[in-house]
Amino acid sequence: VVMPIPPHVQGGLTHLDKLARPFASQFGYDYRLNGLSWTRPVRRQHQLLTRQARLQNLVGAFRVNLPLPESAKGVIIIDDLTTTGATLRNAVQAIQQACPDLPVS
Repeated sequence: VVMPIPPHVQGGLTHLDKLARPFASQFGYDYRLNGLSWTRPVRRQHQLLTRQARLQNLVGAFRVNLPLPESAKGVIIIDDLTTTGATLRNAVQAIQQACPDLPVS
């Protein structure tokens, strides 16, 4: 299953959707535009100056919108930029809590 990081503002297609959807289609993967969602408002990472502030900002910030397809053998998260890895780290943690048997990359 391919899931993009959700946008900070709800509604409409995102640039990550434009990247992730064709990727999933090309390789025959299930695609979940809304597979992840925010649990609360967070500050945008580029507004935070320190690594610690960026890491703390996203703790517990994601939830997985279940169910995932029964055929799912793993989850691929698509994001456009990685600096501290806080976004991906917290998305992975949310997926591992919701689906502990699925590998995530």
